Amino acid sequence: MGLALTTDLAPTIVELAGAPAMPGIDGRSLVPLFARTPADWRTSFLIEYTTDIVFPRTLKMGYDAVRTERYKYIRYRDLKDMNELYDLLEDPFELSNLIAAPTATAARQQMEKELDRILASARAPLP
Repeated sequence: MGLALTTDLAPTIVELAGAPAMPGIDGRSLVPLFARTPADWRTSFLIEYTTDIVFPRTLKMGYDAVRTERYKYIRYRDLKDMNELYDLLEDPFELSNLIAAPTATAARQQMEKELDRILASARAPLP
């Protein structure tokens, strides 16, 4: 199974149309997933939400998050001690925040590192 994103649609259509790949475009063609998941396919992806200043209830609610097939980790930018961790296999509706659960310490640390890695990669200048 592979993690597919809407940003993968344009590269997929381009490849199916037989056109050359577009350099610097977000996403990857999904064509390799139609047969089998390639070994180098993404295992996580970045989610970003910017604070919406139109609605006061969402002020300072911006966050960065990372999602894998099993977990979702959310790190709020301005709200202290409000981070969230969910085991999506056990809790697909995200009802039980595991951020402080001793049994989830290893998963939390792994997801924190993955978020830091993916943020650094996303913010690196393009060649």
